Amino acid sequence: MASEIQQNCKRCTAASAAAIDRHIGNRIKLRRNYLKMSQDKLGRAVGLTFQQIQKYEKGFNRISVGRLPQCSHCLLF
Repeated sequence: MASEIQQNCKRCTAASAAAIDRHIGNRIKLRRNYLKMSQDKLGRAVGLTFQQIQKYEKGFNRISVGRLPQCSHCLLF
C-alpha cells in the first residue's frame, strides 16, 4: 500500500514538474516573440545556442535557477 502511494506521488510530481517546465518555456517564447527577438539573439545574449533556447521553450529541458534571471533580464526591454 505504501509503495503504491509513493509511486503515485512520484508520477504526480514528475508530471507537474514537466508542466511547469512547459509553462515557463511558453512564457519565454511569448515574450521573445512579442519583442520580435530570435532564438539565436536571445541565446547569444545569455551565452547559449538557439537549440538550447528552443529546448527550454518546448519544455524538453528545464531552465536552471541561475539561467532564468539572465533570460528574464534580456526579455525585459
